[in-house]
Amino acid sequence: MKLQDRVGLIFGTVLATLLAVMFLTGASYFATQRERTTIEQRVGPIMEACRQMERLADLMLEEQFIILKDAQARPNAMRQFARYRMEFDLAYQEALLAARNPVVRVLLDEIASLHAKAQANQLRLEALVAQGKVEQASREHRAIGRPLVQIRDDAEKLYTQGIRVVTEMDEEALRRGNLAFRTSFALSLLGAAIAAYLWRQTSRDLVEPLRAIQAAAGELAEGRFIQASHPRADRVAELAALQDDFNRMSARLQDGARRLQATNAELEDQVADRTATLQGLVAELQTLDRLKSDFLANMS
Repeated sequence: MKLQDRVGLIFGTVLATLLAVMFLTGASYFATQRERTTIEQRVGPIMEACRQMERLADLMLEEQFIILKDAQARPNAMRQFARYRMEFDLAYQEALLAARNPVVRVLLDEIASLHAKAQANQLRLEALVAQGKVEQASREHRAIGRPLVQIRDDAEKLYTQGIRVVTEMDEEALRRGNLAFRTSFALSLLGAAIAAYLWRQTSRDLVEPLRAIQAAAGELAEGRFIQASHPRADRVAELAALQDDFNRMSARLQDGARRLQATNAELEDQVADRTATLQGLVAELQTLDRLKSDFLANMS
């Protein structure tokens, strides 16, 4: 494998880990936000309608009390009660349209039944007051107002249930966030471990063959022609090529050194032969010179 491929593999591992962490975190966040928006769209109108029905039930109870206790304000209180009843009907219809949970629908049906009883009781209250039976209406006030009290309690239950749904959603979002964080952390550790392992293997595959080539170069500098060889050099293409080039250079230098030694030996032999020839010629010349001297001496 080439060195650049190894570096690319390490970089790709780190990049893939980062992308996986970002994807998990982003997916968890957007899923939580989408679920929160959906639940708020479903629960929000119901909770608002429940608050409205609870408030209107209290207001209708107050108007009933005014009808019984204040004769002067009684007509206005009756008109106010009728207006609050119409607003209650609108709030109930809004809650009914937004309700999808069977439990919520059961409570809304109960509220509708209680509202019908409250209307009937209100008609009875107005009839008793119109007949001048205010004391009897006062004695029956608790029973007459009981449906409105139950409506208020049921509306509060629905509102509390909506809060519970939102709270559970927040807890679920927190659980998913923690799961995404733990998964991301585990992926980060895994990616870091893989990258560290790849880097360690790459370092060993680089350093150890380079040290072998360095030692061979030192031997070559001392005049000892050796071949660099390391089993890990073949794992990196560039190092394998470098080792082969070094070994070819060492072989060529060794071959050149052998040729130089042979040439030197041949030159030494030629010098020795020519020296011997010259020495023979010098000896002959010396002999001739001696003969010449002897001849001249005899002649004189």
